Amino acid sequence: MKEENGYFFLLMFSLIVFLDRITKIYAHGCNFLFCIVHSKNYGAAFGILQNANLFLIIIAAILLPIIFFFFLRAKSKFLKIALTLIAAGTVGNLIDRLFYKYVMDIISINFLSFNHFNMADLSNTVGAILLVIFLLKSKK
Repeated sequence: MKEENGYFFLLMFSLIVFLDRITKIYAHGCNFLFCIVHSKNYGAAFGILQNANLFLIIIAAILLPIIFFFFLRAKSKFLKIALTLIAAGTVGNLIDRLFYKYVMDIISINFLSFNHFNMADLSNTVGAILLVIFLLKSKK
């Protein structure tokens, strides 16, 4: 696959948003690792910014073009993957905020006392970790 071929990133983006939507709608049940719960999150990660839906929509609307700007200029496939994960997670949660006025968190890990999260949150987290790794490595 050529570096300049954007289909890989478009497919990755679309798959993450699709998985986020489908798991929020259809997933349910428990196993030994986690339970699927349907909880409403009116804030951001870790319960911060409760009832700030409009503010979070505006932040996402500002963030997405910035991500796209840096994506188009990125030379590194690693950086493009990080930015794609962050953009997909942002869009997944933005869809919830626009249509439901909250984000549907569905995953609860059984052995951790942790807030619920969803596939978009997971995408954002992995993307952010990869972005930090990229930035730290590029400083050297």
